[in-house]
Amino acid sequence: MKIRNGFVSNSSTSSFCLIGTCISFDTLLEYVEHMGRITKEDIEEAKQTYDDDGVCNAVYGLINAVKNNKPMQYEISIEREPYDDSHVYVGVDINAAVKDDKIDIRDIRSFLSETLGIPTHTVDIHQEAWDDH
Repeated sequence: MKIRNGFVSNSSTSSFCLIGTCISFDTLLEYVEHMGRITKEDIEEAKQTYDDDGVCNAVYGLINAVKNNKPMQYEISIEREPYDDSHVYVGVDINAAVKDDKIDIRDIRSFLSETLGIPTHTVDIHQEAWDDH
């Protein structure tokens, strides 16, 4: 699993491209909890991590808990929302989504829905770049 929580050390510019959604921790927690993929202990630990360490680490912990209960077809990427500490982008890196020189966005939508409970209509291609100068 890839998690980026900051900038490259020699640059103040950052970018990514993934197939997924921008989501709050609370909403993702609600989806995953509704699917019954994690334990009550996992939920409490994720909430504590959110309070102590922020949204990226909390989402990372949630996804690891889900992964422990269900093998994953794709590696999930987490990218921070540059100017909003309550939301992250969760999805599949565009490079990891390529199979046989094609990307099947329907397959990624189904994967995120079946794995994390993310509604398929919210999954799209997201690309972000920003410069903190």
